[in-house]
Amino acid sequence: MEITIDRLEKYAKANFYITDIPQAKPLYFMLKEVNELFDPNSIKVIYPKNLFLNDKQVELFLFTDKKQIIKVTYEKEEVHTDLYFLKNLSMYINISDYCRSLNIRFIDGDEIEFNSKNDTDHANTGSFNDLIVAIWKVLLSGDKTVRD
Repeated sequence: MEITIDRLEKYAKANFYITDIPQAKPLYFMLKEVNELFDPNSIKVIYPKNLFLNDKQVELFLFTDKKQIIKVTYEKEEVHTDLYFLKNLSMYINISDYCRSLNIRFIDGDEIEFNSKNDTDHANTGSFNDLIVAIWKVLLSGDKTVRD
């Protein structure tokens, strides 16, 4: 199943008041901010880290056609947005036991890790494996230096 802004919005709205799904309310406010600040048509891949893990904070990572990574979080009733440019980064991808992980490091020391086993529940691991491959392909498609 492809993860889109539209599907995430429907999920957030449908589950907004359900206490057993605590990620829906933060997701709703995060998506509202994304729609205000960014052109949804420029988003190539969406990675909703921790969306199906109720004991962790949901984080949205958006990969754009402008070679940017947008990280959106929600803490203390505030939406936080970080913008990363895909310059001078290194990345590596691993696969083991039906799990993929992708690590991205920037020259300033920031690091982002995606892990299909740790970032979602068991039922969605396969979809998150596919998302990690899609992110890898988007990152490789630009004119930048990529090192393994």
